[in-house]
Amino acid sequence: MDALADAMLSATHPFHTPQLAGAAALLGEDLRHVDLAPARIPIASSVLGTWLDGKVPEPGYWRDHMVSRVRFRTAAGLVLSRHRILVEVGPGTARPWINQADPDAVCVRTVRRS
Repeated sequence: MDALADAMLSATHPFHTPQLAGAAALLGEDLRHVDLAPARIPIASSVLGTWLDGKVPEPGYWRDHMVSRVRFRTAAGLVLSRHRILVEVGPGTARPWINQADPDAVCVRTVRRS
């Protein structure tokens, strides 16, 4: 538990920053004990900028996702090439990015902001 407390970072929104290295290392360790499987739905990777296409990312992929540069615009473009209406399951910050990529796309958030 002390390692987790040392890895905590106060944040108001998701970050992809080297400041998360401690938490990312813990996640990478924890995922070594999880049987990962291919996704059942298509995933546009904002880390790789490509579709995962049934690949099973190694635990390091998820660790790197926390600390690496994110290719959100590239991933959004991949999704928008297949879909016109998106449902964001997250903090509700994707809409402006989606509208930049395609002003005619619809992005609905599911988390209500207070």
